[in-house]
Amino acid sequence: MIRFIRYIITLCLITFSMMAMAQINSRISSEGRKERAQEQQIFRRINDANNIAESKPDSAIDLIENALELSFDISHKRGEAYCYNTLGAVYYKLDQFDLAINNYEKAIRIFEEINDDTGLYHTLKYIGMAYDAHEMTDKAMEYYFIFLNKAEAAEKIDDVILALNGLARLYFNQGNYDQALARYEQVLALEEARENEDGIILANENIGKVHDQKDNVKQALDHYNLSGALSQEQNDTIGITRNYQNISNVYGKRKNYKKQMEYQQKVLQLNKGKKDKREENKAAYNLGWLHLQQNNSAEAIPYLKNSIDLANDLGELEVQTKAYEALSEAYEKKGDYDKALENYKKFALLNDSLQKDNQRQTLAALELSQLMHEQDKRIDLLEKDRDLNEKKIKLLEQAQKIKAIELKKQQLINYSLIGGLLVILLSSLLIIRSYRQKRKANLRLTLKSLRTQMNPHFIFNSLNSVNSFISKNDDRSANKYLADFSKLMRSVMENSNYEFV
Repeated sequence: MIRFIRYIITLCLITFSMMAMAQINSRISSEGRKERAQEQQIFRRINDANNIAESKPDSAIDLIENALELSFDISHKRGEAYCYNTLGAVYYKLDQFDLAINNYEKAIRIFEEINDDTGLYHTLKYIGMAYDAHEMTDKAMEYYFIFLNKAEAAEKIDDVILALNGLARLYFNQGNYDQALARYEQVLALEEARENEDGIILANENIGKVHDQKDNVKQALDHYNLSGALSQEQNDTIGITRNYQNISNVYGKRKNYKKQMEYQQKVLQLNKGKKDKREENKAAYNLGWLHLQQNNSAEAIPYLKNSIDLANDLGELEVQTKAYEALSEAYEKKGDYDKALENYKKFALLNDSLQKDNQRQTLAALELSQLMHEQDKRIDLLEKDRDLNEKKIKLLEQAQKIKAIELKKQQLINYSLIGGLLVILLSSLLIIRSYRQKRKANLRLTLKSLRTQMNPHFIFNSLNSVNSFISKNDDRSANKYLADFSKLMRSVMENSNYEFV
């Protein structure tokens, strides 16, 4: 009986535990699926934002804002960091460098917190460029050096070159030409090691520019000629044009107008009739301006007219304005004041349009900047709401912990009571069992005693005693003796039946 009760109690406890575990596992599984679905939504929105960042920046920022809100809802730090990283990229493309930097910094802090080296690497790659574009040289250098160390450790040559070029450009802009030259020479060595001709061309051009600033004319021309020769081998019109312009600038800085004009003429001939007429236009204007500086008005006029026509076709208002101004000056020097006045009026009209256009662009840029800052403020509000919610959650968690402790205490009391009842029940069962066993033992002893008394010798003696009373005509004593003997026999028979039961 007791074993059966124990078995039932154990079975109930096991069943209850299995049901509780099943409910917990079901809840955990359901919550896990929901969180994975939300995570997929976060990164889907980030990818969509990247795809439309240039064409629809407003919509891209809205998508990121939505993804950021989802990240806050499920406390997804990695999603939050990539949202900030993408926001930084969008703002960078819109020339909102202060906002780009702010979001890149947020992304870096979170990537460092969650030990996401991949995300941190990509953010460090662009934050230096953002500081560079924002003309914060010290911070730009700091991040370029950090990224350079990481790129070298990862053996990513493209990124090493990117960091070295960034540092060299900053040193160059600061006038620290020796440091700039050292970095560009490192780039050249890396490009030569991997036989990247495009990289070798650009590295030689950059080294040539540094030597030009250091007034090392021969070294500058040597490197420009090297890059030009490689561009010729590749039949790269853009590279050849850039090389001619660089050499022209070297001669122009030294007032060697003849050599400067020679290379501008090469640029003009190389690009004449090509689809992209911008270089042809630039060379035509430069040739007209150079002739004008040497008081060759008659030679300057055709080039300037050509530049005006090309600028008109290209819609380059600024070059067209400058060409009309130079053409007016050329006619004035030539003594043709009517045409000088006519072209000056065109210059004045175009210059006025150019100023208005610049004002419109400035206003548009200000409006865009204001819009971007307003959108960024919305995101700041989201962050504040998140922080407030986190505080509320912490308070709730504390309250829940207190409640859980109280619940555990109550459960402990309940379990203690149940345990006590079970102990009492088991104890009662054991006492009852013990009582029954003792009773049976006592009955067995009594029966044994009675059986001992009821042996044949005892019965024979008892019957002789009755017979003796009868012989003596003592009926009273005989009846009493027989009644006592009958009771004894009945008791023996009853106890024998009990034993069988």
